[in-house]
Amino acid sequence: MIDNFLLLSLMIYTGPYLVSGAWVLFNLQRVINAIAPERREVSPLFVWFGLLPVIGQIWSVFLVNLASNSLKEEFVFRKYDLTGESFGQKPGEAWCRWLGGSMVFVALGVLAQSDIIVSVSYLPGLFALGMALEYGYVMHAHWQHLNGKGVAHRTADERDFDEDYRG
Repeated sequence: MIDNFLLLSLMIYTGPYLVSGAWVLFNLQRVINAIAPERREVSPLFVWFGLLPVIGQIWSVFLVNLASNSLKEEFVFRKYDLTGESFGQKPGEAWCRWLGGSMVFVALGVLAQSDIIVSVSYLPGLFALGMALEYGYVMHAHWQHLNGKGVAHRTADERDFDEDYRG
């Protein structure tokens, strides 16, 4: 039987993951919606499979790669500058790795009924939360760029925020 500490830990642990996962998937769906259907490698609705326990972890790895490939095809088609662009693949892969690592520790802790193993899972879990926020932000920035709302679409005068502060 699972003791109270382990159950409480799992409940506290799950909340931030669901919120950050929903943030990432929401932005990822918006990006995929902004990509022309003929250049999409995945349907925008399939993004939400990432919230399923265990299966969502495996799906997220594929989803990051499919979304990155779709973004690259869209950027090439629109003739955007590709210099130094990873199309969200690097933070997306880091998010998947850290989240997968923390979930392995949680599963081991539950199976072994060990409070120590579950406690250790918080460290990779914190990194996973940070990477989820970064990946969500990167996808949000790509969505803005694809919809003409990003900084790259502004004139030089609109981007010059500090002109009032020059002496």
